[in-house]
Amino acid sequence: ITVMALVDTLWIQLINAVFFGFAFSQVAFIGHDAGHYQIAKTARKNEMVGLLATFLVAMDLSWWIDKHNRHHASPNVVGEDSDIEVSVLAFTEEQVLSKHPLLSPIIKYQAFFFYPILMLSSISLRFGGISYIAQGKDVKYPVLEPLLLATHGVIYLSLLYFLLGPLHGILFLLIHQTVAGLFMGGTFAPNHKGMPVFEPGNKIDFLRLQVLTSRNIKPHPITDVVYGGLNYQIEHHLFPSLPRKNLRKVREIVRAFCLEKSISYHETSVIGSNVEMLRFLHEISRPLRTKQA
Repeated sequence: ITVMALVDTLWIQLINAVFFGFAFSQVAFIGHDAGHYQIAKTARKNEMVGLLATFLVAMDLSWWIDKHNRHHASPNVVGEDSDIEVSVLAFTEEQVLSKHPLLSPIIKYQAFFFYPILMLSSISLRFGGISYIAQGKDVKYPVLEPLLLATHGVIYLSLLYFLLGPLHGILFLLIHQTVAGLFMGGTFAPNHKGMPVFEPGNKIDFLRLQVLTSRNIKPHPITDVVYGGLNYQIEHHLFPSLPRKNLRKVREIVRAFCLEKSISYHETSVIGSNVEMLRFLHEISRPLRTKQA
């Protein structure tokens, strides 16, 4: 914000917009940790941190907790995990063939559209929270949460307008939001996309459901920061309230346990995870391309 106020050079502001996108994703990860009650000893204090994140990045706390807890309960389970119920993507052949015909051109080549779609995830997450509040869902702080979202919008747009002007402000907004979406979507997507998908009612125990549907990214100081600790996705799903700083330590214990019990523990590199996702998305949409041929 200081750079935005004091510097009058467009290319510096565009770099600043990229940094804003990264910073927003980092604050969103703190909100994620607060939603899992990882940060403080009491629920109330965690919620205060989550409400601060709600104000800073305009993603509603109550909506996120409801959506994300349902995901944790049934990761990659059809009809139960909303993370694999995306209108413009398909994760099973049944989804591929049941999508609206107007979406067929996107679904058919979804692997190529995947990253542009991720760029929109920041906006999608915000509207998810707004829709949740507007529908009168179970909002824990029904006055404060919408007030924080509205205040964020007013301050954010005012800063862009008065400090950068309309045209540069719009350019800053577009870069900021797409980069934030790419960072957030690009760190959440490798967690489960391309991993086994289960039908509802599948009798699989908690341990295997969480481990088999999750993908780890190999530890590295930079990766740990950029991914907000979610590169330890297996450990996070087994122990969702475990503080982020302890996930790396627990990884060694969980890996050894899975090896002992002959449970597949999947861990790969940043590049490897993205290659796996794209291959999966392209292969799963093959029926549409075959049908056209």
